[in-house]
Amino acid sequence: MARQELLEISPDMWTDWLWFIDAREELTSKNLLNEFHLTGLILCRMSAMQLHMQPSKINLCYCTNNDMHLYTASLLGSFAMDEKTYAMLSMREVKNHVQQTQMHLYDMCHTSFKNTQTHVAALFTRVGQLLLYNASEGENMYDDLNELQPGISDTVKSHIFTESSVRWYMNVFYIVFRSLHLYEHAKPPNALADKAVLQIFHVEATLDVFYEQTMRWDLPPGAVLCYQHEFVGMFNSISQVVYFNYPEYERRKQLSWELVATGDHAIYSLAPLLSLYPDVEIVHEDAPLQCVPGREEVNTSITCWRLLLVPGFLYLLSPTGEIFHHKNICELLCTIPKTPEL
Repeated sequence: MARQELLEISPDMWTDWLWFIDAREELTSKNLLNEFHLTGLILCRMSAMQLHMQPSKINLCYCTNNDMHLYTASLLGSFAMDEKTYAMLSMREVKNHVQQTQMHLYDMCHTSFKNTQTHVAALFTRVGQLLLYNASEGENMYDDLNELQPGISDTVKSHIFTESSVRWYMNVFYIVFRSLHLYEHAKPPNALADKAVLQIFHVEATLDVFYEQTMRWDLPPGAVLCYQHEFVGMFNSISQVVYFNYPEYERRKQLSWELVATGDHAIYSLAPLLSLYPDVEIVHEDAPLQCVPGREEVNTSITCWRLLLVPGFLYLLSPTGEIFHHKNICELLCTIPKTPEL
């Protein structure tokens, strides 16, 4: 890449990065970037290199040369932060866009999913362009000095991102790309069992779990992964991440039993319902799933149904990789073939 040579990258590397490599692998003082970060770094830089060397083709993250010359305002509408082409976004402007996308991802998807996909792919490719560094772009592109490695003196910065900056970008893009994939491929549930019937004691017995799950629900996508890699070895409770991001955060209060029992308020009903489905595993947004959601595979090592908790969304993942979503969690869990024993 440093020699500006285009390498052959298998599409399987993209799949492995998103669904199979463990993003949560702990860092050490000697390894400030783990396998997941380095794989994402290759994909990011190579996506930019592909458009540079083969502008007529679509790159690894499905971005085209035309996409890079779209104006942000024309693509994003009310979510736009400026009126510039993606190919001309500076380092600081890119980070502002990524942070805004992280915070408002699902609102953007509801407004225009296709435009959101294009926006994220173009930002990922632009980060790759900045990581490759082309001197012809000028110094003004590298305007976020806190995100650059020290240069030859205290007053001069290099054009190389810090390890911390690389980690943050790879963590956030990883979660955002996964979220877009889940949003696109999730389908309505197919009822194969009766609805579970909640009782009031199910709610009372699961309050501690409820608090933990609602805190994860309220965090920005990728916040937990970023915290784990920025404060290595210090993550013990989800509340640490919540109060790091939102110092004034107040825990949600559980709804009345009658409302919880309807299943219409998914995150409020999740903890009580899981007590009725002991064989369903709860996994979080950064877990390696060992399958590609939406791509059904009969031969899989996964044997259980899994509920994937993503900030603002709950998905049900079958052992063969089918992905389901429904606003009512009781309806969603009816997809599991066998009626749970109460």
